[in-house]
Amino acid sequence: MQRLFALICLLLSCTMALAAPGRVEIDTLLIVDESRGQTSAPRFAELADQTIRVTSQLFEFWSADDRSAELGKIHVKFLPPSGGYYGAQFHWEQGPSGRVRVVSVFGTHREAQELAHKLTHAIFPSSDKLIRNMMGIPAEMRFGNRDSFPMCGLHVDDWVLALRDAGAYRPLTELSPENEPWGQAMGPSGMLILTDERLQHISYAEAGSFGAYLLRHYGIPRMKRFYKVNQENRTRPWAEVYGHSLLELEQAWLAALESARASHSAGIAEALRLQGFRGGAMCPPRKGL
Repeated sequence: MQRLFALICLLLSCTMALAAPGRVEIDTLLIVDESRGQTSAPRFAELADQTIRVTSQLFEFWSADDRSAELGKIHVKFLPPSGGYYGAQFHWEQGPSGRVRVVSVFGTHREAQELAHKLTHAIFPSSDKLIRNMMGIPAEMRFGNRDSFPMCGLHVDDWVLALRDAGAYRPLTELSPENEPWGQAMGPSGMLILTDERLQHISYAEAGSFGAYLLRHYGIPRMKRFYKVNQENRTRPWAEVYGHSLLELEQAWLAALESARASHSAGIAEALRLQGFRGGAMCPPRKGL
């Protein structure tokens, strides 16, 4: 059913892009070009098709409802890069009938960055940043752009092993739901702003690697249950869902990383070359980029 949905969506998007330049609307998505003339009609059609395809892949991967009847359509806006920032943010905006889920994608002439990550946030909105990134970053690795932050062309496991080698690793207990421990703050416009790029990169890399570990070892249903219980009572139900404390899960994850260290040697060396892990909102320069 989801594959049929994807095919129908792709056909609809092509038709509607021709009928309404700069705007594509289907049952689950409203996609608009707000790049102020920086995006050609053919390029916007490509981006709209990519958005529909990735969204369909995410619905299928997570076996998730689109929740459009409850929350309305997901709005995806393509905008110019913001201060040199190429990436995406998920946020809420006030619409005529209530709050609207919005994914703002900055920069349109390069391959979209963080699109799958932030669309996952829209499918599973949460106030807990660890949960959002445990789900969103592995989704980006699977369906999106591996050059996106925090991978920056590497694997998140490469980054975590390099962090451990550099003495920069942060225990997961420090990754609380609020923005500050992630090197971010909420700006006056309601969009996140960067306050500490080094802290941001460390936190996101660890959350993504840990989330990928939980998906590999425990599967999608348990992560969805973890999300659901958290939504109901605002606690992180580690023992209830995974049968272990966060400390025990963290130790098992790190042990698994260390057992696979040899296969990550080249990535670790490249991560260590990128001094200080200063990815921030932009990935640090790498050879070949």
